[in-house]
Amino acid sequence: MKFLPYRAITAFICLLTSTAAAETTLASPPRLVPYPIACGGVAVCTGGSFDACVGDVICTQSFPGSCLCQNNAKMGCASACGAAKPELQSCV
Repeated sequence: MKFLPYRAITAFICLLTSTAAAETTLASPPRLVPYPIACGGVAVCTGGSFDACVGDVICTQSFPGSCLCQNNAKMGCASACGAAKPELQSCV
């Protein structure tokens, strides 16, 4: 099979001018939508105790998100389990 440069260029131009390609070009970058830090939203006391409840929450391992997640888990588990206010980490 022989490479035909004019066909390759024609196909490339056709691809660039198609409506599907126009929606995904760099001229219109995707919108960044803020999202809340996942996890830490505890509504029930899982495991029956504060420590078990905090241990059931899975946080991502990326600072400062993991620190904020762990603090949210401690506060949520403390209120759900009726425990005293826990000592929180500094996330700065």
